[in-house]
Order: sequence, then structure tokens, then C-alpha cells
Amino acid sequence: MENGLVEVEGFTAFVASARCTKTELGDTISRLFHTIAESNPEAEMTGPPLIFYTLWEQDHCEIMAAMPVQANSEPQGSVQKREFPGQTTYMMNHWGAYDSLHETWEKLWLEVKNLGLTPSGDPPYDRYVTDPSHEANKERWLTELYVPVAITKI
Repeated sequence: MENGLVEVEGFTAFVASARCTKTELGDTISRLFHTIAESNPEAEMTGPPLIFYTLWEQDHCEIMAAMPVQANSEPQGSVQKREFPGQTTYMMNHWGAYDSLHETWEKLWLEVKNLGLTPSGDPPYDRYVTDPSHEANKERWLTELYVPVAITKI
């Protein structure tokens, strides 16, 4: 997908949330995805996993991990099922290791500002297209970054 405005379709997902410091982010994401996967090993994923950034402050952040699943799947334990509505977003591709995602996020936020777009207030998120367990070369990892935006219809 090319960088730019993208209409994202709605989906059903299993979700789990956590609060952590930014240095704990990678480990926290891994733990959340593991918890979600264990909540129903039979559930069929319908898309790549996502991380929603529900709060981003200087010392810590709050995230929600989401794994898209078929609507008839049910989670167990602390994992919840959630419906995500379709929305208009501004998307930017990030190629490479996760430790440089922040650089692409900075470019994305600058581009949103320069284009005069208004964030909708919904949390921005990453969509992890490439599974690192299937691709060892980090330069081939694709992560799509999304900022939901408000579009005024005339």
C-alpha cells in the first residue's frame, strides 16, 4: 500500500491492554500478543496483529494489542473481543526493524500536520504486516503506521 489517505474496513479482534514505560514497550507487546494467542488457540486470524497507542506520555504509555479474528470466535480469560469500525486514516509504511519505528512516526505526524489533516481522536496504531518468525531479514519487515483522521464531507 502507498503512503496516503486510506479507508480502513471495520474488523473484529481479540484485545488486551497494558501500561508500561517506553523501554518496556517491546517486551510488553510480545507478552500481550502471547496472551491473546493463548486465549483461543483455535481462533483463525483474519489479518496482521496491531498495536493501538491509547496514551503516550513522557515516562510511560498505554497500549492495546489487537489480533483480528473471525466474528464468531470467542476469547478466554482476560482477553476481550472488540469490534473496530471502519475509518479514514493517513497511513505511512515503515520498512525495517522495530527499533526505528519512532523515526517513521515522527515523519508521519509531520506529514499529517503539513497536509492540514486533523486527527480524529481515535488512537494511532501500527499494523505488523511482516511476521519476523517467517522473515529473518529485518530490512524486509513491513509495518504500516496509521493516524485516524477527521474528514469533513461537503
